[in-house]
Amino acid sequence: MMLGSGHIACRRKYRGALILVSWVVYVCTAGLETGWGVESKPPLEQGISPHPADKLANLWFEAIRLLKEGSYEKAEIKLREANSAKYELGLENLVEASDVLVRESEVLEKSGSSATAADLLEIAGRLAPYNWRVQFALAQLHLRHLDLYRFLKEFFRGLKDRLLDIYPLYASLNRMLIILTLSLFLAFSMVIGFSFLQAHNALIHNIKEQLPASLSTAPIYVISWLLLVLVLGIGGFFWFILLLSILTWGYLDSNGRKFIQAFLIFVFVLPFILFIVGTTFSIYNQPYLRALYDISYGIYTEETENTFKKRLEANPSDYEARFAQAFINKKKGRLEAAEQGYKDLIEPSYRLDKVYNNLGNVYYAQKRIDAAIQAYQNALQENPNLFSARYNLGQAYLQDISFSEKAAEEFSQAQRLDFSRFNEVREIAGNSSHYNLVLVDETLPRYIPMTSGLKFWPQGYTMATNLMGLFSRVGNLFYLLASAPLAWGLIGLLDRYRRQSGYAYYCQMCGDPVCKQCQPAGSTRKFCTQCNYIFAKKSVLKPGKKEEKVRQIQSYEQMRKWSARAISVLLPGSGHVYAGFIGKGFAISLLASILLFTLYFRNGILHAYTGASPDSALIWFFLELVAILGVYLFTLRDIFSLSPKN
Repeated sequence: MMLGSGHIACRRKYRGALILVSWVVYVCTAGLETGWGVESKPPLEQGISPHPADKLANLWFEAIRLLKEGSYEKAEIKLREANSAKYELGLENLVEASDVLVRESEVLEKSGSSATAADLLEIAGRLAPYNWRVQFALAQLHLRHLDLYRFLKEFFRGLKDRLLDIYPLYASLNRMLIILTLSLFLAFSMVIGFSFLQAHNALIHNIKEQLPASLSTAPIYVISWLLLVLVLGIGGFFWFILLLSILTWGYLDSNGRKFIQAFLIFVFVLPFILFIVGTTFSIYNQPYLRALYDISYGIYTEETENTFKKRLEANPSDYEARFAQAFINKKKGRLEAAEQGYKDLIEPSYRLDKVYNNLGNVYYAQKRIDAAIQAYQNALQENPNLFSARYNLGQAYLQDISFSEKAAEEFSQAQRLDFSRFNEVREIAGNSSHYNLVLVDETLPRYIPMTSGLKFWPQGYTMATNLMGLFSRVGNLFYLLASAPLAWGLIGLLDRYRRQSGYAYYCQMCGDPVCKQCQPAGSTRKFCTQCNYIFAKKSVLKPGKKEEKVRQIQSYEQMRKWSARAISVLLPGSGHVYAGFIGKGFAISLLASILLFTLYFRNGILHAYTGASPDSALIWFFLELVAILGVYLFTLRDIFSLSPKN
């Protein structure tokens, strides 16, 4: 049962949550690039490379001409003939051609021709059976007509194909992790940095109290900041922020300490994130894995074949490369080479059902029907539920009229295994005289690029080290992994030392450093002695002191208020942190960072391979600009309406 129909039938109370989670998954995978539907929108003339002698290309361009003229019924006939010609030429998927039809269906849907749009999407799905863009376009079409059942059915089909479309998924995963990691690091850095600015007076006071000689505050300030700059220069920005988090811990309330704890957890996980980012980036840029991805969809070019030849020269025992080479040889009519290639793959005893099926197709093309039948039977011994072997065996039995009953039985079982695929192949074949035109080959599983990509983890580690080098002079990931437990240990030691020796903190009312040993008994708030008497106990020995203290507090609050507003203009969220609203400041900073990095990566260095059309890119550019401007205006409006938090 399809996921969509099961969702309708179960009538559970979680159906809304299921739909919401599905949409979130879609946005995280497909939506990051161009949103709904098509990730790449080629012009109508694109899709298949023209070649005068190519029957498929001629049919394609004739169909395109008819579509432009508005002769949609005639165009559909040509497109169905092109789909049949695709199998005659040994092709499996015409993804670009399918994308062109998706684009044209969107135009027809907007013009009110929903039925014709649906027909085009049906043909697009046949040209490229696993093109998830077609399923999402169909889901969008059904959603516009409020057909919830068909919407969910097509959506979940598209989602499944999208998640199995491993190679583009690597790019999306890589991009999302980069954006999220950079955004979190900047948001944490902002919280820690401005929390340190709020507490640095008390920290300097503590340093002064621990020195054996009596020094003025000014040289201690200068020396302390020079040491911090030295750490920044020697270790890099990462170690600088880590040091600030350790120094700031003792001067934060419970909410502030939770953010430091979250930052240290982030630091501990960061090496693993960087390793995943580096590995996915390395995989995406490996020609061999790209070739494996193409073969898993039945797509091959001269570049694909050359890539496998180079791979076999470097590693002659590579199973996937040998399988792909035999697959290409068969498709290009080099039957003897294909036969030998598949025979050589029998010995490793790996994916024998696919090997025997394809070997049977080679024998079938060589008119060796008995050998083909034996190969298909061997494939079914390995996997009785292999659709291609069932269907191909039925084709082979049809060559002998005495085996017609066996052929009917095999076709019946093939139909039970995959009803839609069976009907598609039968439609292409048309009648028994055309069965020779349709041989169902098995390709490599679609997850192969992922499993084979794990072989390239050393390149991923090197890339992760280089990425770490952007923030740290020490790029070793093991040092980064050990830094979080080390920071926890230092924080524990400093807390223990502070409890034993007494330490200064800053008054939350006037900002002056206060020695903890001098804190009045019974005081539960971090006030200095004067503020405690004036505001907590509401008594003061000398009335003149109260007016003086009030003026000091007003001056301090005005300074914090305008400082928070000024820095909010430059860094959204930073003013909230400086004013004491750490949670709100972190959320604003994180949201602004995600929007900015998304805008940069979509329209910057990664725009080259997202494939977005100019119109789509322009729309997303303005949407993201509007979102960033909205966050910025909200930040300014909010910070100007707040008073610093005591």
